[in-house]
Amino acid sequence: MQVEIADTQEKKEKGLSNRESLGERRGMLFLFEKSGRYGFWMKEMNFAIDIIWIDKNKSVVEITTNVDPKTFPEIFYPKETIQYVIESQAGFTEVNEIQLGDKILGL
Repeated sequence: MQVEIADTQEKKEKGLSNRESLGERRGMLFLFEKSGRYGFWMKEMNFAIDIIWIDKNKSVVEITTNVDPKTFPEIFYPKETIQYVIESQAGFTEVNEIQLGDKILGL
């Protein structure tokens, strides 16, 4: 997967908003300085996404699939603390068999 990095507050706030689509093997990686329970919403989104929640050990701890833009203003939070998040096109996690416990390489 090729990812864009959201490592500033501005990039994190904008995320994938106002885009028409996202390629099949593309995503956005959100980097946080410390572990926490960070919330994500679908403000100004035009397509559904999968949210991959990753802990400080770079393990997938939760996956929220097919999050629709119509869910706004609902805010999605992980059940436990995380340090990284990957947003991908809806269906990416199923097609690529991403599972809880998978390690994310390259972080």
